[in-house]
Amino acid sequence: MPPAGTPMNHNEALVRVVDLKKFFPVRKGVLFRKELGQVHAVNGITFDVPRGASFGLVGESGCGKTTVAKLLLRIEAPTSGEVYYDGKEIFHQSPEEELQYLRAISIVFQDPFSSLSPRMQLWETITEPLRISGHRSKRKYKERAAELLKTVGLDPRHIESYPHRFSGGQRQRIAIARALSSSPQSWS
Repeated sequence: MPPAGTPMNHNEALVRVVDLKKFFPVRKGVLFRKELGQVHAVNGITFDVPRGASFGLVGESGCGKTTVAKLLLRIEAPTSGEVYYDGKEIFHQSPEEELQYLRAISIVFQDPFSSLSPRMQLWETITEPLRISGHRSKRKYKERAAELLKTVGLDPRHIESYPHRFSGGQRQRIAIARALSSSPQSWS
């Protein structure tokens, strides 16, 4: 990776964000909703994430970090700007390309307690992305979950436990295991 401040060859970037903007309308009225203005949640952010690099988006509360994440995950659509993943623009994809992109990425939520269902055993939580796609048998799901628990430093014997039995740090590891379960594209 080049030293800080050195321009990067954009072909090396796994993720490239160019002048990304997201504005939310501020409206008044019930029947006749009049737009009074806009909240500029993200206003022209640009960055590259090279393959194999770690990247942190840091800022004060309310500065748009979550909105940037939602844009990258395609939960929100941008007002303007471009996002490229592996050289392909993510907001103008065919349905097949969109599915491929969504399978290649994953998220680890900041609050593991609210992101884990209290009604699901660990193996169900961890393999949920796989089960949605309908890939394997229950035995294979449990094997994959046990493997991932080891990967994140948790004892696989707890595979049938529920999230309430774990500390906040352990729950965060469970969330990381879930993010890794469908083998999203490595950033390396």
